[in-house]
Amino acid sequence: MQADKDSERTRLLQQRQELAPALARQWADAIAAHLQEHLTRLSAQRVAVYMPFRGEPDLTRHYTDYAEKMGLSLPLCDENGQLQFISWQPGQDLTPGRFGIPVPQVGVAVCPDVIVLPCVGFNRAAYRLGYGGGWFDRTLACWSQPVHLVGVAYGFQQTEAFTPQAHDTPLHAVVTERGVLHPTGDAGPA
Repeated sequence: MQADKDSERTRLLQQRQELAPALARQWADAIAAHLQEHLTRLSAQRVAVYMPFRGEPDLTRHYTDYAEKMGLSLPLCDENGQLQFISWQPGQDLTPGRFGIPVPQVGVAVCPDVIVLPCVGFNRAAYRLGYGGGWFDRTLACWSQPVHLVGVAYGFQQTEAFTPQAHDTPLHAVVTERGVLHPTGDAGPA
C-alpha cells in the first residue's frame, strides 16, 4: 500500500514542479477565488492557511482579502510531531520554521474552524495524499473540536492511484482551479 502512495506522490510532485509559472499563477488565482467563495459560504471565522512549499498553489497575495473577513493562522510543527495553529495577519513578520516553511514570529495558538490543507494529490472521496510525514493525521487524531477540512490542489492532482488507510481523514471539500469538489464515490480506506 505504501508503495502506491510513494510512487504516486513522486509522480505528482514532479508534475507540479514542472508546471509553467504563469499557468501556476493563473490557476492559483482561480483557486483563491473559489476558496474565498467557499469560506464565505461556510461563514468561516478562524481559518488556518498555509505558506506555499514545493510548488503548492501560492494563494498568499489573496490572504489580505481573506483577513478582512476572518481571522487567519498558520501551522507550526511542534516537537511532538503535531501542528499548532498560530494567529497571523498578512504583513506580520515570519521566520523560517521546520522544513524552511515560514511561521509567525509572534502570535497565539488558536483553534481554527476551517483548515486549508495543500495536497500532493486527492481522490474522488476527498482523501488527501500528502508528503508522507503524517503531520495533519497526527494533529487531527487529537483534535477535539469540529473543524472543516478544505484541500487545495491543481485539478491534475486528482488521482485514484493510491489507497487511503484507516487512520486517514477525508476532507470536506477540495478546491482546484475548476471549482469546489465535494466527496463522491467509495474510494476510502481498504
